[in-house]
Amino acid sequence: TVPEWKKELTTLVATLLQGRGGMPIPYAVIRSRFQPSIPDSTLLEALSASAVLVRGNFLLKSSLMALSNKHIENARDVVLILMIKYGFIQRVKLYEAFQDADDDTSDIVTKDVINGLLELMGRKTVNGMEMKIDDDLYFESKFPDIAKLHAMYWEKRELKLEKYIQLYQ
Repeated sequence: TVPEWKKELTTLVATLLQGRGGMPIPYAVIRSRFQPSIPDSTLLEALSASAVLVRGNFLLKSSLMALSNKHIENARDVVLILMIKYGFIQRVKLYEAFQDADDDTSDIVTKDVINGLLELMGRKTVNGMEMKIDDDLYFESKFPDIAKLHAMYWEKRELKLEKYIQLYQ
C-alpha cells in the first residue's frame, strides 16, 4: 500500500495544480513550493499521479479538472495532444474536426467549449493558439525517464482519440 505521506504529497500537488485552473506550470515552479528534503523522484511520482507533461510543463489531468463530462475531458486531451505535436492549434480547424466527427461530441464540443479550453492554457499568435508559457526543454533533458513515461501516456491517449486528431490534420 501507499504510505500516508505519499498520499498527502499527491493531494498537495493536485491542489497546487487545481489552483492554477488548468494552466501549465513549469517543474521549477512546482519544485519551489516544496521542501528540498523531498527528493525530485518522490515529487515527480506524486506529480505524475495527478498531472500530465505537455511540452515540458505540467497540467492537471483532464479527468481531475471537474469538466462537465467525458466528451469535454477528451476534447481537452485532444487539445493537449495537438499542442505536443504542433506547438499551436488553429481554433476553427479544431472546431471543424469535432463537427466532422459526426458523433455525440459534435453536439457537446461547441465553439464556446473549444474557446474555453484554449483560453485556459493558450495565447493567440499568428499561427493560432500556443501554450501560455514557453516549452521547458530543460525538464526533459534532466528527467528523461519521467518524460518518456508521459510520452507513453500520451501515445495511449492519442490511440483512443485518433479519430479527432486525424480529422484535425
